[in-house]
Amino acid sequence: MKKVLLSIMMLMAAMTAGAQDGRWERHAVEGDELKGTESTTSYVYVQEGMGGFVFWQNDDSRFCIVSPKVMFNTMVSNGDTGTLAIVGFYDSDGNMKEKINLWMTLETNSGYHRLFAIDRYNNPLIKNHKKNIKKVLEAVKQGDGYVRILTGRYQTDDFDLKIPPFKE
Repeated sequence: MKKVLLSIMMLMAAMTAGAQDGRWERHAVEGDELKGTESTTSYVYVQEGMGGFVFWQNDDSRFCIVSPKVMFNTMVSNGDTGTLAIVGFYDSDGNMKEKINLWMTLETNSGYHRLFAIDRYNNPLIKNHKKNIKKVLEAVKQGDGYVRILTGRYQTDDFDLKIPPFKE
């Protein structure tokens, strides 16, 4: 959990540092053999004013979106606090190929600023939740267009982030 928080803290710092357009960043997260944690790498897409998207190396079970200073709208469904997000998959010409819904779980200690799509949290409102998370991650890692994530934020514009594929 600490490596997740470290990745997110680096994301928040990057968002406040100020980028003109979105950019990908790579962050090494050291493991700790005493604690039983492995080293990993987090990949962060940041767009100033809008927020960011985070995924982790060798982890196809989750990703996170972050909103700087503005809280996400949330609700309680099936005992879990979170929100529904609309995800669009676009080709390189900007044409939408597919649209899906995802349940995104609120990280409770984030002040309503971080939402996770986690495959173990199934919500009866969403079909194929686990498969859809993998689909988002595959598009971000190997796609040729972009992924767009849209969800509501409290008393301001929606969170609307276009995430191009990560290229090493």
